[in-house]
Amino acid sequence: MRHSRTTLFRLIALGTATAAAFSLSACSSGGGDADTLTVWTRSDGEVYTKQLAEMYEKANPGLTVDVTVLPNSDVQQKLGSAISSGNPPDVVAIDVVKAPYFINAGAFQDLTERLDGLDYADDLLPAQVDAGTFEDKKYTSPFTADTSVLYYNKDLFRQAGLDPEAPPTTWQEFATAADSIGGLGDDITGYHYSAGCGGCAAFALAPMVWASGGDFIDADSGALNPDATFTDPVVTEFIELLNGMVADGGITTASQTDGGENYGGAFENGKLGMVASGSFYLNTLQSSDLPFEMGVTPLPGKNAGEISSMVGGDVLAIPEGAKNGDAAWDFVKWATGDDAQKSLAESGFTPVRTDLYESDYSSKGPEQAALVEAALQGQVPYTVSFNALFSDPNGPMVSLMQAGVFGDDVDAASAAAQKTAEQIVTQNATE
Repeated sequence: MRHSRTTLFRLIALGTATAAAFSLSACSSGGGDADTLTVWTRSDGEVYTKQLAEMYEKANPGLTVDVTVLPNSDVQQKLGSAISSGNPPDVVAIDVVKAPYFINAGAFQDLTERLDGLDYADDLLPAQVDAGTFEDKKYTSPFTADTSVLYYNKDLFRQAGLDPEAPPTTWQEFATAADSIGGLGDDITGYHYSAGCGGCAAFALAPMVWASGGDFIDADSGALNPDATFTDPVVTEFIELLNGMVADGGITTASQTDGGENYGGAFENGKLGMVASGSFYLNTLQSSDLPFEMGVTPLPGKNAGEISSMVGGDVLAIPEGAKNGDAAWDFVKWATGDDAQKSLAESGFTPVRTDLYESDYSSKGPEQAALVEAALQGQVPYTVSFNALFSDPNGPMVSLMQAGVFGDDVDAASAAAQKTAEQIVTQNATE
């Protein structure tokens, strides 16, 4: 059970607005006869949010959907200020990993009864549903999914004497493949990840820990601000594996300082054996003239049969104080319906309706089938401290992925990351 939700919007920078103003604005849920529906989205979601907004306008003549696109880094502050001033958007699309933060802050209306009343309620992607749930109440609706998987170069697998139709299913097979491909020479490397981008590293590598029963936070506690577990034995064993891959030439040295800018270039040029990325990357690769045959497979755990994925993407919410609450729900409901989700699938985005996977997505090819398999076994880190723990370039995830993987003392790097993580959790617990 989730617990420890705050009653005021104390975790978000509110500018000059007061907590009292927020409390008053949170009392109104609004009506439903709107001529204009305001929808805010982060910049990463601009394409599909505008696509669906146009579809919704065509299905509802006379209604205008006014989409505002915010820089990813501005969503938190601007949404907090809008709610506290009593002028929030009707609907907001946020990064799913931010859902616990906003729920803890009391930012969103309870959608439990409405979501549970949908004919396809049980078919909404579980990982995204869980991310928006607190004390058995649901505050966000799944919208779009982005699941992390392993992309690999079948041609390089062949050159390294590996079976291109048998991608890695264990940690050791993953390491062996990377090391073998890295030994081919000619500027070819086995595996690359962005160690300088904590969120990128978490997206790419955390699922391989989860699949093996480990974690960086105490997810089983159900707390909104769970304890850090960066010294989990499974985490340490996995970092030791990566450290050995660096020593054996399986991981690119450029990974250590990559802040997320260069993870895909070498793969697209045919010089990289494997890279972990999301479903969005499949669109890029399939629209490119790749000089090799590509494969996609779920991220493996330590043992065969263990897989997981970090489920990213966006969820929809109706902020407290929204003036057109009923009309907002109509849009949220429509966005999870057949027309919207099938349109997303047709455009290459992973839908959040599991009942549509076989008919409208995985049937497109083995690559989409791998993404579906990963999504169904995926999860979302549930913590109000996600940014500080995983995304901050000075945070414990980056520290561990750089010093632990590329240094000479994994235990010391793990202990240092754990100490920083504990300080973050403690600070958020007392604010």
